Amino acid sequence: MKIVDGLVFLDHRKSFRVQLKDGGSKDFIIALNVKTGLFYKIMALIAEKDTLAQTGELPELCAEIVADLLAAKSNLYNAHWVKSNIDELAQIEIINKVVEGIAKLLDNDCFIMPEIKVEK
Repeated sequence: MKIVDGLVFLDHRKSFRVQLKDGGSKDFIIALNVKTGLFYKIMALIAEKDTLAQTGELPELCAEIVADLLAAKSNLYNAHWVKSNIDELAQIEIINKVVEGIAKLLDNDCFIMPEIKVEK
């Protein structure tokens, strides 16, 4: 079990080829073991996407999330760069692929928090 436990601390990465607005494409490597706050921000976006779309907040929040995902590997990208260079549908696709990758990782037993019982 100790050998498998080390899997949790590896830098799980996924490579993405993203179409840019200028017609070109760019390869990105995104770490799937994202910060907990970013993970919950993504889950909140998914849960409230319809409301966010109605209020017009969805594009800004998607750009922020994609920038945060890209910034984990390189600080060259911010929300302004994402909005200027990556189409909104491509941003949503990146987020969906990251969530799918995280879901596959969570299928592994070593990522499940064990139930801890305190005994006297």
